[in-house]
Amino acid sequence: MRLKSLFVVTLFLVLTGSIAAQRCPQSIVSAKDEALVSIPVEYKNTLVERLNCYIQYLEANDLDKLYDFATNRKRQGLSKEDFVRSAKVSTEGRIKSLKIQRAVMAGDEDYVDEPKPSPGEGDKWFVSGCAKVRINGRVRKYEMGFDVWLTQGQWYMNRGGLSLAMYGGGYRECES
Repeated sequence: MRLKSLFVVTLFLVLTGSIAAQRCPQSIVSAKDEALVSIPVEYKNTLVERLNCYIQYLEANDLDKLYDFATNRKRQGLSKEDFVRSAKVSTEGRIKSLKIQRAVMAGDEDYVDEPKPSPGEGDKWFVSGCAKVRINGRVRKYEMGFDVWLTQGQWYMNRGGLSLAMYGGGYRECES
């Protein structure tokens, strides 16, 4: 009887684990190892997986799930219910894929941005790459970037989007 109970519990855990893994069935984010050289080895795969889910929840306007990806700074002390009620997602197009080309840690000479993380907030990177985006029925490639934070072994996203072109308006196109 104990063996049967153990088998049922094990089967339940396997099934729920596979269901949890299917939350983001599409794989739209990819990265070569050299693009993630500044990311600690043990967190490279989870960065790609979390960013993949984050983008899909963003595309689906699933604010309830996006809350779990938001940094404490982005949550601004709001409960999940208040965050969902007050947050707005604005997207001009649909992201079809993102190839990460670079990850730069805050404080690196190539990444001079807003204030560095406060103690306890974790480490911050800017991840950028080339995204295929469908806007008005047309697919084009644009530069895209995200602020990502590694806090207590988990990745969180603060903000992200397409890179604006400096002159002429629109977005900065890319090759890849």
